[in-house]
Amino acid sequence: MKRKDIERKLSSAVSQITPKDSFEKISEKLDSAPIQNERTVIKMTENKKKSFKNFARVAVAACLILAVGLFGIAFYGNNIAVDSIVDLDVNPSIELATNKQEKVVKVTAVNEDANVVLDGMELKNTDLKVAVNAIIGSMVQKGYLDAVDSGILVTVQNEDENKATTLQKKLAVNIDETLKTYNVEAAVINQTVSDGASAEDLAKELGISLGKANFIQNLISKDNSLKAEDLAKMSIKELANVVNEKNIDISDIADYDADDSIWENIAESIDEVNDDAKDNKKPVVNADKNENANN
Repeated sequence: MKRKDIERKLSSAVSQITPKDSFEKISEKLDSAPIQNERTVIKMTENKKKSFKNFARVAVAACLILAVGLFGIAFYGNNIAVDSIVDLDVNPSIELATNKQEKVVKVTAVNEDANVVLDGMELKNTDLKVAVNAIIGSMVQKGYLDAVDSGILVTVQNEDENKATTLQKKLAVNIDETLKTYNVEAAVINQTVSDGASAEDLAKELGISLGKANFIQNLISKDNSLKAEDLAKMSIKELANVVNEKNIDISDIADYDADDSIWENIAESIDEVNDDAKDNKKPVVNADKNENANN
């Protein structure tokens, strides 16, 4: 038998043993397998691209949110948040809250007289210096600061004692210039407060400013015969008279800037107390000065 005849017969035998439909199915699977794998790879690549795009979008959004957040915090800290509180007390009591830029962010009329002084004035967002000048001018025009024998208590509160002292000195110069403009001679009592929490309850209870409450507390700590309720009703001029009459040394809690009459006597007495305290380590009050003051 020839070789060709042998191969033909073997091929015929294999075809008969293997069903035609099974052979076709196997062939189809073999043909389609590479195509399925290729499609799978393509799908995976597309998914990776989509995932990367989504991640990039989220990352950009997160960066924008962070940038806006940091800007917002910085803006709030510098322009909106209260950094210092300045109280101006004559009989009208007015409280000014300022930001780090020394711009007024809030104005509070502590009593009814303060409403009279502030009537018609828009002081929010103005420089502190401008606001103080306007308030002092209004107090003069409306009769709360007389040409002579007037007193102003200026209290500056800040958590940073150095900041409070620096601002207090700037205000003292500013107020002195304003008073001279109106030809008013007034004693300016300056005090700084780094922690006013202890006086807050008293201020709320008596309806006075935090600065005045703090000053009253300090007076009572030096003379426990004084009553907060009585002192709260007094003007700053009357409080200064109490200081003078009772020989209370306030050199460690306030500074005086005074001119003629009783205010000058008070200031000179306090200066003497300061000098004697340095030399003798104890407060000394000049009796002659007190006698002249009371007269």
